[in-house]
Order: sequence, then C-alpha cells, then structure tokens
Amino acid sequence: MNPTLRKDLKISRQVRKERVNYVVKDPIKNVYFRFGEEEWKIIGLFDGQRSPEEMVDQYNRNNPTDSIYLSTIQ
Repeated sequence: MNPTLRKDLKISRQVRKERVNYVVKDPIKNVYFRFGEEEWKIIGLFDGQRSPEEMVDQYNRNNPTDSIYLSTIQ
C-alpha cells in the first residue's frame, strides 16, 4: 500500500511576509501542524500513487541539490 495523507485532514496554505507555510489540522485530535515549503515538497508526495522508493526518486529528481533518503519519509 502506498502512503497517503488522511482524507479528513484540513490543509491551508498561508503567506506571511513573503514566506509560505502549510497548516494541517487533525480534526480528530484537534491539533495543528505547520510546515514550510521545503517540508511540503516531501509531504506533497504522499498522494497514494507512489511507493516510498518512488517518492524518494521523484523528490531527488526534482531537487538534485537537496537529496533525501528512504529513512526521511519512513
């Protein structure tokens, strides 16, 4: 099974002082998580279409100067 984000998470993109953040609300626990653009590049790969290995390959192809490893997403 390929990793995916839960469908019930509420995601909003916020721009403040030229900085972009993504805020994710977990409605079950009523907690919020804030991620920057670089982190969101990785989180965005959790679409259920790719295996963890494919996620790493895709990220590294798109970001050759900022490689990640399988351990980054596990």
